[in-house]
Amino acid sequence: MTFSYLITTIDKTEEQILSIVSKANVKGIVFVGNQNSESYSEKLIIDQNIEIHIFNIPGKGVSKNRNLLLSKANSDYVTFLDDDVSFLNDSQRTMEEMVEHTSNKFDAHRFNSLSINDRRPIKQIEKNGTVKMIELRNFGVWGIYFNRTFLMKNSLFFDENVGPGSIINHGEDFLFMKDYLKKNKIYQHNYCGFSIEQKDSTWTGKNRDVIRELFSHGFLYKRSFGFFWRQFLFVHFLKHKELYKDYWKQKYKICEKGAKYYLITKKNKNIDKEHLYNELTRGFYE
Repeated sequence: MTFSYLITTIDKTEEQILSIVSKANVKGIVFVGNQNSESYSEKLIIDQNIEIHIFNIPGKGVSKNRNLLLSKANSDYVTFLDDDVSFLNDSQRTMEEMVEHTSNKFDAHRFNSLSINDRRPIKQIEKNGTVKMIELRNFGVWGIYFNRTFLMKNSLFFDENVGPGSIINHGEDFLFMKDYLKKNKIYQHNYCGFSIEQKDSTWTGKNRDVIRELFSHGFLYKRSFGFFWRQFLFVHFLKHKELYKDYWKQKYKICEKGAKYYLITKKNKNIDKEHLYNELTRGFYE
């Protein structure tokens, strides 16, 4: 059984990419998507026990990056990694063996990841079992081993209109796994294999765009929960009331614009999305 590790990053030199792979403590076959390059190019580097395929990609969008790497990989299983994820000691081989032993029953395997950022903890798997839909918002897609053939046969790809680098700047992992669970199960193992820095994201860090963040919430909740989107959104705001305390007068209005954006783009897929976003958020940035 073969495994490929797909790492997404942006604006890195070749030296920096090799440093990321080394820090990840990964062996075997690695595919790296390096976005925001001037032009498209590919390069293969063999470094000790690592086969590193580098793809320099123009433009931005983590979902587009992951889809490209998924199309380039040809292994039995693929694992999506961010550039701040590392294997713990010899955990890579242990997890590969655990996947091999249960691959006849499941096509996706999730393991525990340890966050080293106290402000952004990751809820841990307490016992072996299958992932429930309600649990999907507790973790990202990184570190889950997916049967690549199953993904390709079922056309399971990331929505390239969602995620960092897109108008809807988060939620790509949730939507991808939600689509996956409609077709198959994800088995989770009570074994910790990854360490994650959990650096500030594009929507919680110092460059945080709150208007786009709230707009994206409206889009995602409307798309995911339909008629009941406001109820689920209200629960989210109660849970994170401190995060939005300075925006309580605006937040629902902005979210409603995001929900409207979803309905319009669903009906008209060829509409100028950037223009539509600017029109719907006119006045909120002033």
